[in-house]
Amino acid sequence: MSQFMKRKGIILLLAFALMITVFSSFESLTAEACGSSSLGCIKITKKDKSTCKVLAGAKFEIKNKTTGATYTAVTGSNGIATAEGLPLGYTYTVTETKAPDGYTLDTTVQTASLSSYSKTVCLTKYNQKEEFGCIKITKKDKSTCKVLAGAEFQIKNKTTGETYNVVTGSNGIATAEGLPLGYTYTVTETKAPEGYILDTTSQSVTFSNGCGTKTICLTKYNQKEEFGCIKITKKDKSTCKVLAGAEFEIKNKTTGVTYTAVTGSNGVAIVEGLPLGYTYTVTETKAPDGYVLDTTVQTASLSSCSKTVCLTKYNKKQECGTIQICKKDKDTGKVLGGAEFTIVNNTTGQSYTVTTGSNGIATVSVPVGYTYTITETKAPEGYVLDPAPQTVTVSSSYANKTICLTKWNEKEKEAEKYGDLEITKVNTAGDALAGAVFEVRDPDGAVVYTVTTDTNGKATASGLDAGHVYTVVEITAPDGYVLDSTPKDAPITANETCQLTVINSKNLVIYKVDEEDEGAFLEGAKFVIYREGDPGNPVGESVELGNGQYQVSGLEEGEFYIIEVTPPDGYVTDGSEISVTIGSDAETVITIKNQRDIAY
Repeated sequence: MSQFMKRKGIILLLAFALMITVFSSFESLTAEACGSSSLGCIKITKKDKSTCKVLAGAKFEIKNKTTGATYTAVTGSNGIATAEGLPLGYTYTVTETKAPDGYTLDTTVQTASLSSYSKTVCLTKYNQKEEFGCIKITKKDKSTCKVLAGAEFQIKNKTTGETYNVVTGSNGIATAEGLPLGYTYTVTETKAPEGYILDTTSQSVTFSNGCGTKTICLTKYNQKEEFGCIKITKKDKSTCKVLAGAEFEIKNKTTGVTYTAVTGSNGVAIVEGLPLGYTYTVTETKAPDGYVLDTTVQTASLSSCSKTVCLTKYNKKQECGTIQICKKDKDTGKVLGGAEFTIVNNTTGQSYTVTTGSNGIATVSVPVGYTYTITETKAPEGYVLDPAPQTVTVSSSYANKTICLTKWNEKEKEAEKYGDLEITKVNTAGDALAGAVFEVRDPDGAVVYTVTTDTNGKATASGLDAGHVYTVVEITAPDGYVLDSTPKDAPITANETCQLTVINSKNLVIYKVDEEDEGAFLEGAKFVIYREGDPGNPVGESVELGNGQYQVSGLEEGEFYIIEVTPPDGYVTDGSEISVTIGSDAETVITIKNQRDIAY
């Protein structure tokens, strides 16, 4: 018995050892298949839902729900996609991101958990073959049911946003084909058949997957477009007299389409061909002549029950005043005919043109309550045009009254007796200077012109008496320059232009003081100034102005240095170079101190 038990124990031990060997081999094979003992894989098989045929080209995203790490896999020709190297101990979501060609996307999300006991998870996923449907729209007349061509529709996939556009043909039918099943579509009419009212209602239709309806038929009706009219009568507010020439804008508040109408001699303006079912605004855009514009906006609604709307609008008579212009010779006061003027209403832009008669007077009646600009556009014959505009306000207090203006003209000068003057303003470097203001004075000293140099440094005075010498005086220097107030002669020759060049420069002002007592100003010094880098050529010497003040003129912007060549009596100088920068200011001011001579 003991022998038997001994044998049985040996057999059990051998069987146990064999099981361990087999299990170890299985573990080794599994680890080899997934690449590592700590990694697993998910194997996805993709098949046709009806035929179970394997499908290539399906794309999947495998996502670790804990770490968020993602992996992608695509089924090959065998219909299998494998995601390998997935860490064990996690749960993964498997989502189809692209369906095989010709199939609908499977949007269901599956999960797979990998562990040391389940290192490989196999999934099988099915796709339904993509099917398409169509929407067939029949368009008919709402009253007669006659089919209508030319209706345009937009069919929009509510999920993807994809749109399809179709138009009804001569049979009144529009068909949108190739619409993927499983979606809801909105059908909207975008253009009505000619002569019909647009149907603005949208309709939704849904295609289900599987064996549902693949063709959806809709019938949509349009009401024949009917038209109405708006009749506007324009009258005087006080007398009810009908008024011609009032202009109106009629605007469809929904579509924005506008129409215009003008009242005739019977005071009536009619706008026809207005589609019914809309509200219109009526706005007066121009008042009858002599009347105030009515700015109130009225509305009129047209419908099958109200195809004609009649409006009566009133205007208040415009109160007017008179502008009287008297044109005279500047020297003799003689009245002048033939002067032409333009008078412009600064608010409305309305303009008037008048011409002075033999009595030198031109008159114009204008509405009160506005400001007007009066401009001479043609001078009387033999006179110089006065181009300066003049403004005048005709307030309500001038209703039925007259505002009188007198305008003067100078007689044209004979060309052979006159010449011109051109002034050129430059700095010492020859650069043109703008902004210099000059007075041109006649031989009696009277100022006949005040001119300002432009960006080219030029200023001109024309029509000066030949044979006379005029005086030119600078009264304002260009910014950053010293005024040159020295009068300059300008002789005028007939039919010629006198050229006069005036140069502006910058000044250096030096204050000389005692080194120990800065309140003690020193006289008798002399300075020479040089441009930096050019020691051999002095550009200026100081001029003593008194009270310890010295000036060097004729400078331009730049870097310079000063050498004191003569010190004040009782003082010494070391002859050193003193740097100074001449900037944008007209004058640069510096202070130089001197040490007393110990011999004194």
